[in-house]
Amino acid sequence: MPSISATVRRVVPGRRSEGFRRDTREITLLALECLQQSADPCPPLKGAVSGLLFLVQYLKKLQTNGKQAQLIVDRVAQMTNTLADVIPDSTAIPTNLESALVALDKTLHDICKLARSVPKATRLRRFLRAKRHEEQLASIQQQLDSALSDFTWN
Repeated sequence: MPSISATVRRVVPGRRSEGFRRDTREITLLALECLQQSADPCPPLKGAVSGLLFLVQYLKKLQTNGKQAQLIVDRVAQMTNTLADVIPDSTAIPTNLESALVALDKTLHDICKLARSVPKATRLRRFLRAKRHEEQLASIQQQLDSALSDFTWN
């Protein structure tokens, strides 16, 4: 008969699964939202809970900004690799396509540089500039879409 310790997975502090953390975070947010909705008779409690919820949503925005920046960088890398695979011989490229590729390359390089700058900022700067970074990433995404559209039509 196997021992209980062999069948029970031990949870080591600091090594909890990501699923457990995500579930705990979601339960905490749900509890705070419920408390906020039912705290009308106690305005100080409602104010404190509202402040906590704002802070949690703001911190979530920081995390989302970093992920979005990485997705943009990954998308640029994927496009660059695809173009490299499609055009194995760079000496046989027509002149108009070559100039379009050079323009696209410059644009993609600039986009990557901007996207990489967002998560490289210090934690304090990322916190203070989260809204600006969110707008900047949306603009970068639009630039990327526009560059691809321009390249497709050339």
